[in-house]
Amino acid sequence: MLNFFKAVDNSTQSTSYEKENNHHNLKIHDLENNMKKVCMDHHIGLIVIDELQNLSVAKAGGAKSAMQFFESIASEAFVSIVFIGTYGFFPVLSG
Repeated sequence: MLNFFKAVDNSTQSTSYEKENNHHNLKIHDLENNMKKVCMDHHIGLIVIDELQNLSVAKAGGAKSAMQFFESIASEAFVSIVFIGTYGFFPVLSG
């Protein structure tokens, strides 16, 4: 998620979202809400997630939690998400 905030910071060159969200005491739910707010504030319509096979499903709380997170971002922030990865992640997407 911090890569998302870093990408927005790099593109706007006037924000510090990565620094604001890089706290160990922030919960995933808080980061998710902050991500949705940034999407809506900057009218982000598409998020491309590359190297999806490198996503740690265990750290995400399981495949179902990871997919619920992406679905929540897409539906609540009105953002389309494009997944790019190898066939190694296909079982997670198809499950």
